[in-house]
Amino acid sequence: MEHKNASFLLGICLRADKELVAAGLRGEETLAGTMASRLSTEQLGSFAACNKGAFVLLRMWETGEEAAGRAVKAAVQKDAARLAKYSFPSAKL
Repeated sequence: MEHKNASFLLGICLRADKELVAAGLRGEETLAGTMASRLSTEQLGSFAACNKGAFVLLRMWETGEEAAGRAVKAAVQKDAARLAKYSFPSAKL
């Protein structure tokens, strides 16, 4: 996830998901919904281990897609103690 182009591309696609969700699309019709349904809580939680990955989780949360919000919340709550130890900016978000 630390590859700058990969995180940049995911960020752009997840920002576009906001518009899709606003238009009424849900679930696997959005990237955030697809990631939420296909990745385990542990896999999503591993995104939080690096700065850019944590921003991907934040972008998923910001889409407003319900399944993505639940998945991100579950992943972050499971690793809350570990995240509290990190100093990078996105872990504080």
